[in-house]
Amino acid sequence: MSTWNYLRAYSDEANLEKAIREITEDNFGVELWIKWFAEPDALDESRWADIRKMVGDASLSLHTALSGCDAQLFHKEVDMAAALRANVLVAHEGTLGLEL
Repeated sequence: MSTWNYLRAYSDEANLEKAIREITEDNFGVELWIKWFAEPDALDESRWADIRKMVGDASLSLHTALSGCDAQLFHKEVDMAAALRANVLVAHEGTLGLEL
């Protein structure tokens, strides 16, 4: 289940820790929406260990920030996925600089 659903439902009032807890309590895997605007520092590198603990044994995937083709940002997102032991990093063609 994507944390994007929580951003959509709660907007600026969304809480990442609560979202992850509810998703994992319902036995779903977690898809972290990297552009988590409700708490700008929630996905900072200093919090990655805490996020991994919150996810626990649930499967984890990440969704890129959809900020257009920015190689430096994309490499950071790949590093984040690796550090968090995510199974998948969702990237759309625009993130990769592709026009389909």
